[in-house]
Amino acid sequence: MKRILCVLLAVLFCLSLAAHAAELELSSFGGSGAEYRISIDDPEIVACTCEARQDGSEPEIEAPGSEYTLRYIFTGRKPGTTQMTVSMTSPLMEGSETRYTVTVDDALNVTLAPAREIARFELARHGEIAFDSYEIFMLEGEYRISVNDGAARKIGRAPVEALNRVVEKYDVLQWDGFQGFRDDVLDGEGFRLEIAFTDGTTVFAVGDNAFPEHYVDAVGEMQDILEGIQTTTVDRLRDFLSRLFPGG
Repeated sequence: MKRILCVLLAVLFCLSLAAHAAELELSSFGGSGAEYRISIDDPEIVACTCEARQDGSEPEIEAPGSEYTLRYIFTGRKPGTTQMTVSMTSPLMEGSETRYTVTVDDALNVTLAPAREIARFELARHGEIAFDSYEIFMLEGEYRISVNDGAARKIGRAPVEALNRVVEKYDVLQWDGFQGFRDDVLDGEGFRLEIAFTDGTTVFAVGDNAFPEHYVDAVGEMQDILEGIQTTTVDRLRDFLSRLFPGG
């Protein structure tokens, strides 16, 4: 019995060693290159370590101008799924954030997949009705909204996730490249929609009295979500105070 137990422990130990860790390689260069920060929503599911550069040197050694690749290792701690944000900052280029879905199976194998989340969203409409224009963008892991090119303010993830569900529901990704114009209609509506996702997917569509499939339903639901963000009690109080104390 003792021998069987020892064999079982040895097998379990070997299986634990065989668990597949995921790797992520990110490029930079010494001096003023990109710097990365990795934030895992649930670190109890997966652990992250930065072992070394691809050339074998330690991560803290930076020869100005020399290119290197940082190798991040993700090791499973327990089965589950979580999200991860990779933030890049650099004095020479615009910062960026990429979201990943991290999955750890029962054998503690780890897989990474770019999450398709909205990184930037712009909607402008014009017509007989006066529409507000909206821009939503991600900055330092948080979303901000600007209405009619006004000052940006922080918002929660919930309305952006709702916009993403509308995109999926009406297959708005298929709108990319749409350009429709009708000169024979004097009154009507025009629009411009731009969306950039964290996995690199983009949508750009523009039209004037010509619209892609499901436009009325999709943009109607988007408009409801966007107007809901704008008309919270806090927003109304902020707008009131800004009018009462301009420049304050």
